[in-house]
This record gives sequence, structure tokens and C-alpha cells, in this order.
Amino acid sequence: FQRVRDLLKCGRVAIGGETDECDRYIAPTVLVDVKAWEPIMQEEVFGPILPIFTVKDLEEAIQFINCGERPLAAYAFSCDCKVVNRVLDCVSSGGFCGNDTITQATLVTLPLGGI
Repeated sequence: FQRVRDLLKCGRVAIGGETDECDRYIAPTVLVDVKAWEPIMQEEVFGPILPIFTVKDLEEAIQFINCGERPLAAYAFSCDCKVVNRVLDCVSSGGFCGNDTITQATLVTLPLGGI
């Protein structure tokens, strides 16, 4: 609880951010103005926090992802299937979803747990 709650100090809370230590509750939260070096961007969150990190284009996003440790999961959302396929081709992660967030977890034939 403490570790995840401390991540709320990164960036600025756009929505959510409420916590209750007695109930060990953290409201679903969106953070904006997050910096690349902040802890929320350096470790897996495993909590109800979504950091928004702004990049200028797709190539900068791919470069940012690839300069760190391989993520457990990667997601790409676009109306252009070429964009989704570029992320799939250029990013190595434990799981990948294009225009989706859960399908990989429902497929029992896929391994679970990273790379």
C-alpha cells in the first residue's frame, strides 16, 4: 500500500488520488506531467494508477520504452494498424495487445510472467 501510495507524489493528479490507509484503498488515479525519471515510470505499478507521459511522436515513444527494462506488457492504440504493428515489431515485452487491454490474459495457451 505504502509503495503504491508514494507513487501518487509523481507528476500531478488529474483525477482520483484519494487514499484510505485503514481500508488500504487507493482510488483509480490518472497522473499527468509525469517525468521519465520519476519512480512511477521506472517500476511496475501493480496498482490503480495510470501515468500519462507525453512524447512528440511514435518513434520517441518506442525509443523511451526500449531504453528501459523490458515491460511485462505493452499496449498500442491506434486507428492505423501500421502504428500498432510498428509497436509490436519494435518493442519487446512479456505480452502485447493492440487496441485492447485484456485479451492476452484470457488466452490460457500463452505464458504468463514476462520475458
